[in-house]
Amino acid sequence: PEFPGSEPWLLVPAVSATLSLHNAVLFTAANHDALLKDIPKGRVISVSQVIEKLRINGSLARRALRELEEKGLIRCVSKHHSQILYSRAVEVADEEVVEEVAAPEADEE
Repeated sequence: PEFPGSEPWLLVPAVSATLSLHNAVLFTAANHDALLKDIPKGRVISVSQVIEKLRINGSLARRALRELEEKGLIRCVSKHHSQILYSRAVEVADEEVVEEVAAPEADEE
């Protein structure tokens, strides 16, 4: 039926486009190299970041982050049942610098 003031080309139903991601379920050599090279450089690392950067499955990303933590490349910052946040592992070169900052010496006059 025609409605007054409407054109027939405006009555076409909108088609919703669904976004389907085809993430990998196994590591390729390129993905694994990128995991070891790029992921530990980030300040805040989460499972969703790894999924988007490497285009891998969620379970594979969680397993990869556990592997990086075991190797000492990243460290766990916050652990919750639904989200785990990691950060890059920063080593302290001099323990003396840390001790000086923690307990400054009193000036003798």
